[in-house]
Amino acid sequence: MVVGVFMAAFLVGSLWYIIGIGDAILYRQRMQDGADAVAFAAAVYHARGMNIIAMINIIMAAILAILVAFKLVQLMNTIAMAISCALSWTGVGAAICGFTTNLAPWINKAVQIAEKLVNTTLPVLSKTQVGIAVAMPWVAQGKAAYIASTQYTEPVQGGGFVSVSLVPFVPKERLGLPVEEDEFSFLCEKAGTYVGELVFSPFGKFGGWVAGVIGSIVSTFPGYFCGESGGW
Repeated sequence: MVVGVFMAAFLVGSLWYIIGIGDAILYRQRMQDGADAVAFAAAVYHARGMNIIAMINIIMAAILAILVAFKLVQLMNTIAMAISCALSWTGVGAAICGFTTNLAPWINKAVQIAEKLVNTTLPVLSKTQVGIAVAMPWVAQGKAAYIASTQYTEPVQGGGFVSVSLVPFVPKERLGLPVEEDEFSFLCEKAGTYVGELVFSPFGKFGGWVAGVIGSIVSTFPGYFCGESGGW
């Protein structure tokens, strides 16, 4: 009788012990799943912010490449006009001089339209990407807290992350996300390189070298090739 009571108590205690271990394992696993979900949710929004900024940079370079292309055409037309008009005493020189002179107003008009486009869109896009870099970490924080408080409410009561990205301009150059503003001449060089690659891509490695040279020339004189857009 005594042995039976003892074994019954022992069995009950063992069951409670096993159940307690199971609950602890499930509790720990649930907490771990919640922590992982919070981290991954925040990381996804950080990555989305970086992708959006990269896309905006490509769009900015493409828009600026339009202006650079027209500026290069304008420069080449001016050089051709100066040389041909100086040799206007020859038949070929006179013909080229007349053609380039008539073409100049149309090129100038195209340049003005491109400059207006660049000076209107680039400042807006630049401020947009800065806003995304600063705000996206906080959006990620909100998403992480939402995931923790809705999908893992038992036992997780809340969640979030701590990162330097939540404090923009610390360090000074950092905008929140791990990006920083660069010199305008760098974007101008990229635009010039895009134009060179587009024109000289059929020439293989030589075309790539020429594209790099064009990009370097454009970045050296951003005020001419990229207009007033460098003011933003």
